[in-house]
Amino acid sequence: MMDTARTMMTPLVIFNAIESLTDAEKETLFLLVDEKLSEELMKRRRDALAEMRRGELIGEDELFRGI
Repeated sequence: MMDTARTMMTPLVIFNAIESLTDAEKETLFLLVDEKLSEELMKRRRDALAEMRRGELIGEDELFRGI
């Protein structure tokens, strides 16, 4: 069995790691952290996919209304 080394990350190390991310990576991280936003985006993705399958394309403004 392989031993897994556990290292403790200090808040400064975490902060520096986040600061080194690209803007796109930061956006993805924030989406993952915000559970309610992630759920809403997944719901809207499912809704959009269903409408696309029915041949009903919706506009960006309609897709993101209420956010």
